[in-house]
Formats: sequence, C-alpha cells, structure tokens
Amino acid sequence: NSLNSIYVQMDISKETAKDFLIKFSDLLRYQLYECSSEKILLSKEIEYLRSYIELQKSRQEYDTIVDFVSDTCTENIMVSPLLLIPFIENAFKHVSNFRDKPNCIKVDLTIGNSLLLRVWNTKTGRSEQFTRNGIGLKNVKRRLDLLYGKNYELLIDDSAHTFLAELKLPLYEN
Repeated sequence: NSLNSIYVQMDISKETAKDFLIKFSDLLRYQLYECSSEKILLSKEIEYLRSYIELQKSRQEYDTIVDFVSDTCTENIMVSPLLLIPFIENAFKHVSNFRDKPNCIKVDLTIGNSLLLRVWNTKTGRSEQFTRNGIGLKNVKRRLDLLYGKNYELLIDDSAHTFLAELKLPLYEN
C-alpha cells in the first residue's frame, strides 16, 4: 500500500514522492536493523510510529483527521519492538469512509506508572476483524502473553461506529 501511494504520488509531485520514499526506507531500515533485540528504547518506537502515521496520512482522504499524541518523557524506557504498531495499522485499515461527517483516528500514548496506548477510530458498521476473522489481534495477544504473561491489560471496544483498543503495559527501564 505504501509503495502504491508513492507510485501515485510520483505523477502528482516528485518531491513529495521522494520524501515518502525516504520515510518508507526509514521504516524498513528500522524493522530490519533496530528491531533485532528483545527490547528497544520507547523513543525509537515512537519515532517509528510517527513516521508510519505520516506515511499513512498521505494515503487518506482529505476528510480523515489523524491525531497522534505521545508523552515526551520516555527517556530510558524500554519496550518490545513492533508491539504497538498493529493497533495503529488496524485503525488506518478500518477507518470509516463517511462523506457527511469526519473520519477520525486518534492515537494517545501516555507514560505514568505504566505505558498506556489508546487507539481509537471511527468505522463504518460493525466489523469482525478483531473478533473472529482477523489474525492481527490474535497474533498481538499471543505475543503479549509470551512477553508479559498476565502483566498487561488489553481492552477492545468494538461498537457500531467506533473502535477502541487500549493497551496497558508495565514499564521497563534501560
């Protein structure tokens, strides 16, 4: 999808396409080289999330509002790599396509006694992606179980026109 976006952008603006290609290259480099260890700095993971969100925003219609807020106090906090991104990927994949009201994705990452990730999006109708048919959340839950045992909380609220995933993880310092 990202490559297709870059391809289309080449006819619109070569400079923008070049910028997107650099961002895409950075995402792949991060996945290949930075994520080989069991834990990485949260600040690096947030940088990856920001780059991913910027790239995906370019693929959305003009009427999609994307809001990403994260705490800046992440120094020395470690997380498992690529554990947060599936929730954001699904928000972009399943965001609504309303024509008469805004389509929204909100991502909020806060640090307190634990790490709290909230990903909320509008959607069109009730979906089955997280309950029966989708493997994304099943794989994330399996990974969370392996990494954290019972030391995490995952709340999924799948209503008629919104979807919320809320993940609470213990903090690990470097």
